[in-house]
Amino acid sequence: MMVDNKEKDSITYLLEILWGHISKKRHYQLGFIFILMLFSSVAEILSIGSVIPFLSILTSPEQVFHNVAIQPVIIFFDFKSAEGLVLPITICFISATIFAGVIRLILVFVNTRFSFAIGHDLSINIYNKTLLQPFHVHIDRNSSEIVNGIASKTDLVIFQILLPFLNLLSSIVMIFIITTALVILNPLVAISVMGGLGLIYCFLIKITSFQLLGNSQIIADKSTIRIKSLQEGLGGIRDILLSGTQGTYCNIFKDADLPLRRSQANNAFISLSPRYAMEALGMVLIAIVAFHLTSSDKSAQSAIPLLGTLAFGAQRLLPMLQLAYQGWSSILGGYGSLVDILGFLDQKIPKVSNEVSIDFNENIILKDMSFRYKNDQINVLDNIN
Repeated sequence: MMVDNKEKDSITYLLEILWGHISKKRHYQLGFIFILMLFSSVAEILSIGSVIPFLSILTSPEQVFHNVAIQPVIIFFDFKSAEGLVLPITICFISATIFAGVIRLILVFVNTRFSFAIGHDLSINIYNKTLLQPFHVHIDRNSSEIVNGIASKTDLVIFQILLPFLNLLSSIVMIFIITTALVILNPLVAISVMGGLGLIYCFLIKITSFQLLGNSQIIADKSTIRIKSLQEGLGGIRDILLSGTQGTYCNIFKDADLPLRRSQANNAFISLSPRYAMEALGMVLIAIVAFHLTSSDKSAQSAIPLLGTLAFGAQRLLPMLQLAYQGWSSILGGYGSLVDILGFLDQKIPKVSNEVSIDFNENIILKDMSFRYKNDQINVLDNIN
């Protein structure tokens, strides 16, 4: 697929083009998935919000028992003492956590099935449009490009574009909702922590984008050469055995496979490596927050519920931030394959003219007939009579 300028070379522009090749049915399904993402985010908020009463009832049960906000609940269930609240609140906390985990698991299942369903649609679309191309197009094009596009590059689009995009979208939704809840709980701490972590990931995206795009082009180019080497080598095995040129074909495959594997490894490292540094940084930030809360509050015991909630929220946010960064890195890493796939999807289906029926009477005569596939090629039939 040819592009004219930097704007049209951007990954967002290519994703818009891909969106146009996805059926209306899949558009509606994505809307349902987005609603499920919101529902999953609310479930995460419930699990985080349940930390405060859970830790409060463990550290200062009497204070919770006399809290005005939960007096209607105490009266309704007729709790006689603070100790009677421990088991119900513990059960609520466990239930909220399990519920959030189940919703997340359902979301992962739906995202995966949806991505592979789109991959199936794209493969069929490419194969159908390719078979409908005129004969001269098939002559000019190497069959390994089509095989690699349908079999390999469509899979790369699933694993490097579609699934990461859904993970990125769900992560953004959850990060926004969880951060909003933490800001309501403690604005200064939440904004400081999330602002710091967010800036670090933005910086990583800025410095790694160029390398990810370069690696993606190597992967796209070398995968086609590798498939071509396999097809030619195995398809012409009789001539290769007779000529003893096995080493030549192995070298062609090696020269394509090694850069491809290195580029894949580099992209995988770029996507995964920030996780370990950010986990360590997250623990440092939690320690700083703990010191700040306990030093500013005369009673460390009263700060434990708030600290626990912020720590629990950070424990939810860090994987989401890493998943969002990993999704964006994967999308950039699949840029080259996406360009090739869009090139196949943009193939125009030739119009088939309605042939006029001709009655056959006695004979058919071919007189001075010539034919060539293209104007710049020689005649394959020349003055046939």
